[in-house]
Amino acid sequence: MIILENVITDLLDATLDQSQNILGHRWLERGTFGLLIGSSGVGKSVVAMQMAVQAAAGLPVFGIPPVRPLNVLIVQAEDSKNDRILQVQCIHEIVKDSALISRLKQECNIATTNLRGEELFTALEEDYGDYGIDLFIFNPAFAFFDEGASAEDSQDVGKFLRSELLPFLVRMEAAAIIVHHTPKINNRDTSNWAHNAYMYAGHGSAEWTNAPRAVMTIEATKSPRVYEFRIAKRGSQSGWNEENGVYVCYFSHAPKSLPMHWIPATEEEIAESKQASGLTDKEVFQLFSKETPELTPAEITGRLEDDGFKFSSVQVDDIMKRLVGKDRLRKVGLKYVMAKVAKKAERTAEQTEAILDIIRAAGPDGIITRELVAKAPCGKDSVMIVVEELSGKGQIRIEITTKGSIETKRYFPA
Repeated sequence: MIILENVITDLLDATLDQSQNILGHRWLERGTFGLLIGSSGVGKSVVAMQMAVQAAAGLPVFGIPPVRPLNVLIVQAEDSKNDRILQVQCIHEIVKDSALISRLKQECNIATTNLRGEELFTALEEDYGDYGIDLFIFNPAFAFFDEGASAEDSQDVGKFLRSELLPFLVRMEAAAIIVHHTPKINNRDTSNWAHNAYMYAGHGSAEWTNAPRAVMTIEATKSPRVYEFRIAKRGSQSGWNEENGVYVCYFSHAPKSLPMHWIPATEEEIAESKQASGLTDKEVFQLFSKETPELTPAEITGRLEDDGFKFSSVQVDDIMKRLVGKDRLRKVGLKYVMAKVAKKAERTAEQTEAILDIIRAAGPDGIITRELVAKAPCGKDSVMIVVEELSGKGQIRIEITTKGSIETKRYFPA
Protein backbone atom coordinates (compact mmCIF):
# COMPACT_ATOMS: atom_id res chain seq x y z
CA MET A 1 0.00 0.00 0.00
CA ILE A 2 1.22 3.50 -0.89
CA ILE A 3 -0.20 6.70 0.64
CA LEU A 4 0.49 9.88 -1.30
CA GLU A 5 0.37 13.26 0.45
CA ASN A 6 1.11 16.75 -0.75
CA VAL A 7 3.34 18.75 1.58
CA ILE A 8 1.23 21.89 1.13
CA THR A 9 -2.37 20.81 0.72
CA ASP A 10 -2.26 17.77 3.02
CA LEU A 11 0.33 18.56 5.69
CA LEU A 12 1.47 22.16 6.02
CA ASP A 13 -1.61 23.53 7.79
CA ALA A 14 -2.91 20.23 9.18
CA THR A 15 -3.66 19.87 12.89
CA LEU A 16 -1.84 17.20 14.88
CA ASP A 17 -4.10 14.23 15.57
CA GLN A 18 -3.65 13.82 19.34
CA SER A 19 -5.96 10.81 19.34
CA GLN A 20 -3.00 8.81 18.02
CA ASN A 21 -0.95 9.48 21.16
CA ILE A 22 -0.50 6.68 23.71
CA LEU A 23 2.42 7.63 25.96
CA GLY A 24 4.24 10.87 26.68
CA HIS A 25 4.03 13.74 24.20
CA ARG A 26 3.67 11.40 21.22
CA TRP A 27 6.64 9.35 22.48
CA LEU A 28 4.58 6.33 21.44
CA GLU A 29 1.64 6.55 19.04
CA ARG A 30 -0.84 4.06 17.66
CA GLY A 31 0.63 1.96 14.88
CA THR A 32 4.16 2.27 16.35
CA PHE A 33 6.26 0.40 18.89
CA GLY A 34 9.07 1.03 21.34
CA LEU A 35 11.92 -1.16 22.52
CA LEU A 36 12.88 -1.83 26.16
CA ILE A 37 16.48 -3.12 26.26
CA GLY A 38 18.28 -4.63 29.24
CA SER A 39 20.66 -7.43 30.11
CA SER A 40 19.47 -10.83 31.32
CA GLY A 41 18.54 -10.93 34.99
CA VAL A 42 18.19 -7.16 35.39
CA GLY A 43 14.44 -7.43 36.02
CA LYS A 44 12.95 -6.65 32.59
CA SER A 45 9.90 -8.85 33.19
CA VAL A 46 9.16 -6.93 36.38
CA VAL A 47 9.55 -3.68 34.43
CA ALA A 48 7.15 -4.98 31.76
CA MET A 49 4.54 -5.93 34.35
CA GLN A 50 4.90 -2.63 36.17
CA MET A 51 4.57 -0.74 32.86
CA ALA A 52 1.35 -2.63 32.13
CA VAL A 53 -0.10 -1.93 35.58
CA GLN A 54 0.82 1.75 35.52
CA ALA A 55 -0.51 2.27 31.99
CA ALA A 56 -3.78 0.46 32.71
CA ALA A 57 -4.25 2.52 35.90
CA GLY A 58 -3.48 5.76 34.06
CA LEU A 59 -0.36 6.35 36.16
CA PRO A 60 2.99 7.56 34.79
CA VAL A 61 4.81 4.64 33.18
CA PHE A 62 8.26 4.98 34.75
CA GLY A 63 7.72 8.71 34.56
CA ILE A 64 6.12 8.76 31.07
CA PRO A 65 2.48 9.88 31.32
CA PRO A 66 -0.20 7.92 29.43
CA VAL A 67 -2.90 9.97 27.73
CA ARG A 68 -5.49 8.17 29.89
CA PRO A 69 -5.90 4.76 31.52
CA LEU A 70 -5.03 2.29 28.76
CA ASN A 71 -6.31 -1.15 27.82
CA VAL A 72 -3.14 -3.27 28.04
CA LEU A 73 -2.31 -6.82 27.01
CA ILE A 74 1.00 -8.45 27.95
CA VAL A 75 1.94 -11.16 25.48
CA GLN A 76 4.57 -13.36 27.08
CA ALA A 77 6.30 -16.69 26.60
CA GLU A 78 8.97 -16.68 29.30
CA ASP A 79 7.58 -16.48 32.83
CA SER A 80 5.84 -19.32 34.70
CA LYS A 81 2.51 -18.80 36.44
CA ASN A 82 4.32 -18.57 39.79
CA ASP A 83 6.55 -15.86 38.29
CA ARG A 84 3.47 -13.99 37.10
CA ILE A 85 1.80 -14.32 40.50
CA LEU A 86 4.85 -12.71 42.13
CA GLN A 87 5.12 -10.01 39.47
CA VAL A 88 1.54 -8.78 39.86
CA GLN A 89 2.05 -8.27 43.61
CA CYS A 90 3.46 -4.87 42.62
CA ILE A 91 -0.18 -3.77 42.32
CA HIS A 92 -0.37 -3.59 46.14
CA GLU A 93 2.38 -0.95 46.13
CA ILE A 94 1.55 0.92 42.92
CA VAL A 95 -2.25 1.13 42.81
CA LYS A 96 -3.92 2.40 45.98
CA ASP A 97 -7.30 3.51 44.53
CA SER A 98 -10.04 0.85 44.53
CA ALA A 99 -11.52 2.37 41.37
CA LEU A 100 -8.22 1.81 39.57
CA ILE A 101 -8.11 -1.76 40.84
CA SER A 102 -11.47 -2.25 39.15
CA ARG A 103 -10.01 -0.92 35.91
CA LEU A 104 -7.17 -3.45 36.12
CA LYS A 105 -9.76 -6.25 36.36
CA GLN A 106 -11.06 -5.21 32.97
CA GLU A 107 -8.13 -3.73 31.11
CA CYS A 108 -4.86 -5.36 32.19
CA ASN A 109 -4.45 -8.94 30.98
CA ILE A 110 -1.73 -11.43 30.15
CA ALA A 111 -1.68 -13.80 27.18
CA THR A 112 0.82 -16.66 27.33
CA THR A 113 1.63 -18.28 23.98
CA ASN A 114 4.18 -20.24 21.98
CA LEU A 115 3.04 -18.78 18.63
CA ARG A 116 5.51 -16.82 16.52
CA GLY A 117 5.60 -14.29 13.71
CA GLU A 118 2.61 -13.89 11.42
CA GLU A 119 0.82 -16.80 13.09
CA LEU A 120 1.00 -14.95 16.42
CA PHE A 121 -0.29 -11.66 15.06
CA THR A 122 -3.13 -13.35 13.18
CA ALA A 123 -4.23 -15.17 16.35
CA LEU A 124 -4.03 -11.99 18.44
CA GLU A 125 -6.09 -10.09 15.92
CA GLU A 126 -8.73 -12.83 15.78
CA ASP A 127 -8.94 -13.25 19.57
CA TYR A 128 -8.56 -9.65 20.74
CA GLY A 129 -9.53 -7.51 17.74
CA ASP A 130 -12.72 -6.36 19.46
CA TYR A 131 -11.15 -5.69 22.87
CA GLY A 132 -10.03 -2.13 22.07
CA ILE A 133 -6.48 -2.79 23.21
CA ASP A 134 -4.34 0.35 23.30
CA LEU A 135 -0.96 -1.12 24.26
CA PHE A 136 0.63 -4.52 23.71
CA ILE A 137 3.74 -5.51 25.67
CA PHE A 138 5.67 -8.39 24.07
CA ASN A 139 8.09 -10.21 26.41
CA PRO A 140 10.66 -11.25 25.24
CA ALA A 141 11.26 -10.34 21.59
CA PHE A 142 13.04 -13.55 20.59
CA ALA A 143 10.17 -15.73 21.81
CA PHE A 144 8.01 -14.33 18.98
CA PHE A 145 10.67 -13.96 16.31
CA ASP A 146 10.04 -16.11 13.22
CA GLU A 147 11.25 -19.70 13.58
CA GLY A 148 14.64 -20.16 11.93
CA ALA A 149 15.18 -16.43 11.34
CA SER A 150 18.39 -14.72 12.46
CA ALA A 151 18.36 -11.82 14.88
CA GLU A 152 21.55 -10.55 13.25
CA ASP A 153 20.09 -10.55 9.76
CA SER A 154 18.54 -7.17 8.88
CA GLN A 155 16.22 -8.77 6.33
CA ASP A 156 14.83 -11.26 8.86
CA VAL A 157 14.46 -8.61 11.56
CA GLY A 158 12.92 -6.15 9.11
CA LYS A 159 10.37 -8.75 8.03
CA PHE A 160 9.33 -9.41 11.63
CA LEU A 161 9.18 -5.78 12.73
CA ARG A 162 8.14 -3.93 9.57
CA SER A 163 6.13 -6.50 7.63
CA GLU A 164 4.46 -8.39 10.49
CA LEU A 165 4.39 -6.34 13.71
CA LEU A 166 3.79 -2.82 12.38
CA PRO A 167 0.89 -3.73 10.03
CA PHE A 168 -0.67 -5.65 12.93
CA LEU A 169 -0.46 -2.58 15.16
CA VAL A 170 -1.92 -0.37 12.45
CA ARG A 171 -4.86 -2.75 12.00
CA MET A 172 -5.37 -2.96 15.80
CA GLU A 173 -4.95 0.85 16.17
CA ALA A 174 -2.58 0.07 19.04
CA ALA A 175 1.01 0.64 20.12
CA ALA A 176 3.49 -1.86 21.53
CA ILE A 177 6.54 -2.16 23.73
CA ILE A 178 8.90 -5.04 22.96
CA VAL A 179 11.21 -6.35 25.67
CA HIS A 180 14.64 -7.11 24.18
CA HIS A 181 17.99 -8.07 25.66
CA THR A 182 21.56 -6.91 25.20
CA PRO A 183 24.30 -9.08 23.66
CA LYS A 184 25.68 -11.78 25.96
CA ILE A 185 28.98 -10.01 26.64
CA ASN A 186 30.91 -10.45 29.88
CA ASN A 187 31.96 -7.25 31.67
CA ARG A 188 30.00 -5.09 29.23
CA ASP A 189 31.34 -1.55 29.64
CA THR A 190 29.18 1.37 28.49
CA SER A 191 31.04 4.04 30.45
CA ASN A 192 32.42 5.70 27.30
CA TRP A 193 29.32 5.37 25.14
CA ALA A 194 27.82 8.47 23.55
CA HIS A 195 24.13 8.99 24.27
CA ASN A 196 23.06 7.98 20.76
CA ALA A 197 24.98 4.71 21.03
CA TYR A 198 22.47 3.39 23.54
CA MET A 199 19.89 3.13 20.77
CA TYR A 200 21.94 0.23 19.43
CA ALA A 201 22.35 -1.56 22.77
CA GLY A 202 20.07 -4.46 21.78
CA HIS A 203 21.31 -7.79 20.52
CA GLY A 204 21.35 -8.31 16.75
CA SER A 205 20.77 -6.23 13.65
CA ALA A 206 20.55 -2.42 13.74
CA GLU A 207 16.97 -2.89 12.53
CA TRP A 208 16.05 -3.57 16.16
CA THR A 209 16.73 0.13 16.74
CA ASN A 210 15.94 1.63 13.34
CA ALA A 211 12.40 0.24 13.16
CA PRO A 212 11.13 1.21 16.66
CA ARG A 213 9.74 4.67 17.24
CA ALA A 214 11.18 4.82 20.77
CA VAL A 215 13.96 3.10 22.74
CA MET A 216 14.49 2.82 26.49
CA THR A 217 17.53 1.07 27.97
CA ILE A 218 18.30 -0.29 31.44
CA GLU A 219 21.94 -0.25 32.51
CA ALA A 220 23.67 -1.29 35.72
CA THR A 221 25.56 1.41 37.64
CA LYS A 222 28.41 1.36 40.12
CA SER A 223 25.80 0.70 42.79
CA PRO A 224 24.41 -2.86 42.92
CA ARG A 225 20.99 -1.49 43.82
CA VAL A 226 20.57 1.32 41.31
CA TYR A 227 19.92 1.12 37.56
CA GLU A 228 20.03 3.81 34.93
CA PHE A 229 16.94 4.04 32.74
CA ARG A 230 17.78 6.00 29.60
CA ILE A 231 15.47 7.09 26.81
CA ALA A 232 17.85 6.73 23.91
CA LYS A 233 15.34 7.58 21.16
CA ARG A 234 12.74 10.39 21.17
CA GLY A 235 13.59 11.45 24.70
CA SER A 236 12.21 14.94 24.13
CA GLN A 237 8.73 13.44 23.62
CA SER A 238 8.85 11.33 26.78
CA GLY A 239 8.04 13.90 29.42
CA TRP A 240 11.32 13.22 31.22
CA ASN A 241 13.57 16.09 32.21
CA GLU A 242 16.54 16.68 29.93
CA GLU A 243 20.06 17.33 31.16
CA ASN A 244 22.71 18.22 28.57
CA GLY A 245 20.72 16.52 25.85
CA VAL A 246 20.38 13.29 27.84
CA TYR A 247 17.19 11.77 29.22
CA VAL A 248 18.04 9.59 32.21
CA CYS A 249 16.19 8.50 35.36
CA TYR A 250 17.39 6.19 38.12
CA PHE A 251 15.34 3.39 39.63
CA SER A 252 16.11 0.81 42.31
CA HIS A 253 14.77 -2.63 43.13
CA ALA A 254 12.32 -2.38 46.01
CA PRO A 255 13.52 -3.79 49.37
CA LYS A 256 13.10 -7.55 49.71
CA SER A 257 10.47 -6.99 52.40
CA LEU A 258 8.16 -5.57 49.70
CA PRO A 259 6.69 -7.13 46.53
CA MET A 260 8.96 -7.11 43.48
CA HIS A 261 8.80 -3.72 41.78
CA TRP A 262 10.93 -0.74 40.86
CA ILE A 263 11.01 2.50 42.84
CA PRO A 264 12.65 5.86 42.09
CA ALA A 265 16.19 5.91 43.46
CA THR A 266 16.93 8.30 46.31
CA GLU A 267 19.35 11.20 45.90
CA GLU A 268 21.87 9.30 48.02
CA GLU A 269 21.53 6.19 45.85
CA ILE A 270 21.91 8.25 42.68
CA ALA A 271 25.03 9.92 44.06
CA GLU A 272 26.43 6.50 44.88
CA SER A 273 25.69 5.21 41.38
CA LYS A 274 27.61 8.10 39.83
CA GLN A 275 30.85 7.65 41.78
CA ALA A 276 33.60 8.40 39.27
CA SER A 277 36.11 6.03 40.79
CA GLY A 278 33.90 4.11 43.18
CA LEU A 279 34.89 2.78 46.56
CA THR A 280 36.44 -0.65 46.26
CA ASP A 281 36.54 -3.57 48.67
CA LYS A 282 40.34 -3.32 48.70
CA GLU A 283 40.31 0.33 49.76
CA VAL A 284 38.06 -0.44 52.72
CA PHE A 285 40.00 -3.56 53.75
CA GLN A 286 43.25 -1.57 53.74
CA LEU A 287 41.92 0.43 56.70
CA PHE A 288 42.60 -2.67 58.82
CA SER A 289 46.14 -3.60 59.82
CA LYS A 290 48.17 -5.38 62.48
CA GLU A 291 48.06 -2.19 64.52
CA THR A 292 44.29 -1.63 63.97
CA PRO A 293 42.78 -5.10 63.45
CA GLU A 294 39.29 -4.02 64.50
CA LEU A 295 37.15 -0.97 63.74
CA THR A 296 33.60 0.17 64.42
CA PRO A 297 31.40 1.31 61.48
CA ALA A 298 31.81 4.91 62.64
CA GLU A 299 35.59 4.54 62.68
CA ILE A 300 35.50 3.06 59.17
CA THR A 301 33.46 5.90 57.67
CA GLY A 302 35.54 8.47 59.55
CA ARG A 303 38.79 7.12 58.14
CA LEU A 304 37.35 6.99 54.62
CA GLU A 305 36.24 10.62 54.89
CA ASP A 306 39.70 11.59 56.17
CA ASP A 307 41.17 9.88 53.10
CA GLY A 308 38.97 11.97 50.82
CA PHE A 309 36.56 9.28 49.60
CA LYS A 310 32.99 10.14 48.61
CA PHE A 311 30.52 7.41 49.39
CA SER A 312 27.11 6.55 50.80
CA SER A 313 26.29 4.46 53.84
CA VAL A 314 24.60 1.92 51.56
CA GLN A 315 27.78 1.55 49.55
CA VAL A 316 29.90 0.95 52.67
CA ASP A 317 27.34 -1.52 54.05
CA ASP A 318 27.45 -3.53 50.82
CA ILE A 319 31.26 -3.60 50.87
CA MET A 320 31.34 -4.75 54.49
CA LYS A 321 28.89 -7.55 53.67
CA ARG A 322 31.10 -8.68 50.79
CA LEU A 323 34.25 -8.61 52.91
CA VAL A 324 32.52 -10.69 55.58
CA GLY A 325 31.20 -13.05 52.90
CA LYS A 326 34.71 -13.50 51.51
CA ASP A 327 35.97 -14.20 55.06
CA ARG A 328 38.27 -11.20 55.01
CA LEU A 329 36.51 -9.65 58.01
CA ARG A 330 34.37 -10.92 60.87
CA LYS A 331 31.51 -9.08 62.60
CA VAL A 332 32.17 -9.35 66.33
CA GLY A 333 29.64 -7.44 68.41
CA LEU A 334 29.56 -3.89 67.11
CA LYS A 335 32.98 -4.10 65.47
CA TYR A 336 34.50 -5.53 62.33
CA VAL A 337 37.65 -7.58 62.96
CA MET A 338 40.23 -8.92 60.53
CA ALA A 339 39.29 -12.55 59.93
CA LYS A 340 42.78 -13.88 60.65
CA VAL A 341 42.82 -12.03 63.97
CA ALA A 342 39.35 -13.28 64.84
CA LYS A 343 40.32 -16.82 63.91
CA LYS A 344 43.39 -16.63 66.13
CA ALA A 345 41.24 -15.39 68.99
CA GLU A 346 38.79 -18.22 68.36
CA ARG A 347 41.62 -20.78 68.43
CA THR A 348 42.94 -19.28 71.66
CA ALA A 349 39.48 -19.43 73.20
CA GLU A 350 39.13 -23.06 72.14
CA GLN A 351 42.57 -23.90 73.60
CA THR A 352 41.74 -22.09 76.83
CA GLU A 353 38.48 -23.99 77.23
CA ALA A 354 40.18 -27.31 76.45
CA ILE A 355 42.95 -26.70 79.02
CA LEU A 356 40.40 -25.62 81.61
CA ASP A 357 38.44 -28.83 80.97
CA ILE A 358 41.60 -30.94 81.47
CA ILE A 359 42.32 -29.27 84.80
CA ARG A 360 38.72 -29.66 85.94
CA ALA A 361 38.79 -33.34 84.98
CA ALA A 362 41.90 -33.83 87.14
CA GLY A 363 39.78 -33.18 90.21
CA PRO A 364 41.08 -32.44 93.70
CA ASP A 365 44.46 -34.08 93.00
CA GLY A 366 45.24 -31.54 90.29
CA ILE A 367 47.56 -32.11 87.33
CA ILE A 368 51.27 -31.34 86.86
CA THR A 369 52.69 -29.37 83.93
CA ARG A 370 54.11 -32.39 82.09
CA GLU A 371 50.79 -34.23 82.12
CA LEU A 372 48.85 -31.08 81.20
CA VAL A 373 51.06 -30.37 78.17
CA ALA A 374 50.71 -33.98 77.03
CA LYS A 375 46.92 -33.71 77.01
CA ALA A 376 46.58 -30.11 75.77
CA PRO A 377 45.72 -29.29 72.09
CA CYS A 378 48.67 -26.89 71.83
CA GLY A 379 52.39 -26.62 72.61
CA LYS A 380 54.01 -25.98 75.98
CA ASP A 381 54.53 -22.25 75.41
CA SER A 382 50.82 -21.76 74.61
CA VAL A 383 49.84 -23.90 77.62
CA MET A 384 51.95 -21.77 79.97
CA ILE A 385 50.40 -18.55 78.62
CA VAL A 386 46.88 -19.94 79.04
CA VAL A 387 47.38 -21.20 82.62
CA GLU A 388 48.83 -17.85 83.66
CA GLU A 389 45.76 -16.10 82.23
CA LEU A 390 43.41 -18.59 83.91
CA SER A 391 45.21 -18.12 87.19
CA GLY A 392 45.06 -14.36 86.89
CA LYS A 393 41.29 -14.57 86.32
CA GLY A 394 40.90 -16.84 89.36
CA GLN A 395 39.60 -19.76 87.31
CA ILE A 396 42.38 -22.09 88.47
CA ARG A 397 44.94 -22.13 91.28
CA ILE A 398 48.55 -23.12 91.01
CA GLU A 399 50.57 -24.87 93.73
CA ILE A 400 54.36 -24.94 93.46
CA THR A 401 56.42 -27.54 95.33
CA THR A 402 60.22 -27.80 95.41
CA LYS A 403 62.24 -30.96 95.89
CA GLY A 404 65.90 -30.22 95.84
CA SER A 405 66.49 -28.11 92.75
CA ILE A 406 63.36 -29.35 90.98
CA GLU A 407 60.27 -27.13 91.01
CA THR A 408 56.91 -28.71 90.27
CA LYS A 409 53.69 -26.85 89.39
CA ARG A 410 50.35 -28.49 89.98
CA TYR A 411 47.10 -27.02 88.66
CA PHE A 412 43.72 -27.28 90.38
CA PRO A 413 40.26 -26.00 89.46
CA ALA A 414 39.40 -22.93 91.49
